[in-house]
Amino acid sequence: MDAETGRSLAGLIRKERVAHLGTLRGGAPLVSMTLFMAGQDLAAFYVHVSRLAWHTQDMLQDPRVALSIAETDDGRADPFTLMRVSIRGEASQLPQVRHVQRGGSRGDQRLPRLQAEPRRTDRA
Repeated sequence: MDAETGRSLAGLIRKERVAHLGTLRGGAPLVSMTLFMAGQDLAAFYVHVSRLAWHTQDMLQDPRVALSIAETDDGRADPFTLMRVSIRGEASQLPQVRHVQRGGSRGDQRLPRLQAEPRRTDRA
């Protein structure tokens, strides 16, 4: 990938907060919407999941996941020109925390201030 494309995709990942999380449920794909936040170096992604959700149960059984992040639809005539990226990796459970730290030093408000079960997804 060229440097300009890399910068554009990094900007997309840092800007958006909603992704589609793909997991395996009984060997078949399942995709659901989730909130996410990328690590500072984009080497890890943190997803906001509930212990009761199917995708959380799926990640406990099989950690292979995919995230699909797309530019917010602005109503343009050709939605296939929206920027998007798909990322594959493996999920690992982080220690339970009372509050997710939002945005590191940027201080942005990407994830709600709720008790959550953050999961780290390392890129493949």
